[in-house]
Amino acid sequence: MTRSPIPPPRSATRNPRSPTTTPLITQAEAELADAQQREEAQYELFCKRVREMEEQGTVSYWSVLFKATSFSDLLGRLDIVNEIMDYDRQVIQDLQNLQAEIEEKKNRAGSQQGSGQRQGGA
Repeated sequence: MTRSPIPPPRSATRNPRSPTTTPLITQAEAELADAQQREEAQYELFCKRVREMEEQGTVSYWSVLFKATSFSDLLGRLDIVNEIMDYDRQVIQDLQNLQAEIEEKKNRAGSQQGSGQRQGGA
């Protein structure tokens, strides 16, 4: 009669930091850190833009348009105003997108770690 080998304990077979899960967690942490750095840079750009607007004072887009001296000047001013508004909108949108991306990566990293801990604890 031959004996079968003793199986390893369950905790040893389902290690949450096993070689297969560690790279995934490390990659998620790296992606999160990268997104946080990009968000920080975007926030700095946003703060710089707000500071510039405060230093320049409140300038009404209408007043810029009404100071036009000719129809072609008006069209040129309108293009510039539109470009400024689009830029400001894009800065804010990029910042919001990065914040949402960070939140998603945090949630995903938390769920990956949580599922790894649940497997190890079973």
